[in-house]
Amino acid sequence: MAPLASQIDLFLTLHAEITATLDDPEHRPTTPDASAIKRLREALPIFPPQKRAKVDSPSQPKSKGRKRTKPDELDEAADERILSLLPDDVPPPLPPQDLVALFLQPPLLQNREEEDAFLVNLIPGFSSPDSGWPDFLRTQGLGSTQTVTIASAAATAAAKVPGAPQTLIAAETTIAKYVNSGLTYNYAMSRIILLETLASHSQWDAMTNIEKGDHNRAFFIEQHPHLFDATLTRHACLKMIRKDGKHHAALQTFIKTNREPLIRARNQLAAFYRAFGLPAVIHPSTSLETLGRHTPTLSRVGARLESVLDQRPDLRAAITARAASQTAVLRDFLRALAVPEAKDPVREFITDFTPPGTYRYSREAPSNESARVPIRGAPAVADDVAHDAPRALVPGAVHVPHVP
Repeated sequence: MAPLASQIDLFLTLHAEITATLDDPEHRPTTPDASAIKRLREALPIFPPQKRAKVDSPSQPKSKGRKRTKPDELDEAADERILSLLPDDVPPPLPPQDLVALFLQPPLLQNREEEDAFLVNLIPGFSSPDSGWPDFLRTQGLGSTQTVTIASAAATAAAKVPGAPQTLIAAETTIAKYVNSGLTYNYAMSRIILLETLASHSQWDAMTNIEKGDHNRAFFIEQHPHLFDATLTRHACLKMIRKDGKHHAALQTFIKTNREPLIRARNQLAAFYRAFGLPAVIHPSTSLETLGRHTPTLSRVGARLESVLDQRPDLRAAITARAASQTAVLRDFLRALAVPEAKDPVREFITDFTPPGTYRYSREAPSNESARVPIRGAPAVADDVAHDAPRALVPGAVHVPHVP
């Protein structure tokens, strides 16, 4: 290393060269002379060596990144996947024990194997036991006799005498009943949510993107009254959620965590329902939580189902023909699970969801269903149809709750 005095002299010399270069009005480069800077660094090793950042040269081809798959290729892959799952012949409905097994431990659709099994189950639909659901569920340790309300459970707990002896069998019997009650409540509530979600899909689907954005903002304001003073006008509330507004970040979080999963779930549910009918609602794996996750491949499959099923008119006809039986399965299964006071409300709720007359699979409604296909706002069932008769929720229709 050169003596300090020599280093200082070299530094002053190089500094003069760099300054002269920068002050030259005819030639002012973007950066100082590179050779001068290099010599300065070599002379003054107190500067650590620096690696040059890699800069792509126009003359050199850029490195190839991950190849993006074209939409047509994604559709082809989805079509192939669906075709591989379709049976050669129309399968019989799944036996009631299969529905009970799924009810007790529903797959969460977290991988392709579970997704494929879910789709395969929707094709045949479900059947009811010959003995009826109440007797069948009793043999499985389920049913209304094994279901209690939250109020009943709380009353039982409050009535217990502190320190009173209780056998382990009695304690675990109570626990088992409470577990079954939780499964029943979650399943029944989820089915109601799914039907309500289907009922609202047509309204959402008819909106433009601008209208959907306006709806999301209005819904955010509605759901967060604690953020907005009751005296504020609508314009003032909207101003607070603009990009520079006080609650814009909260709006973005709400859209990401609430709206996007709901929209994704609603679109997928509608696609599965249009393709398979009520089995998409009956299947215990179907929920807003499972369908709301970001699963691009399953979303693509849902979007392609109708096109692929167009190639299988035998399956389409079987799916449409079984609509009434699937309505009965959902209604009777839920009623057999429910506590006595909930049985009639369940029946009325399921019965009141009737098709508004939009068939996606056939150009005209099947003859046996034509009397049950009212327009929006019309009576839920024709006058000459008994109110106790099973009313089918037909594949391809978007259902709305009947308002007398």
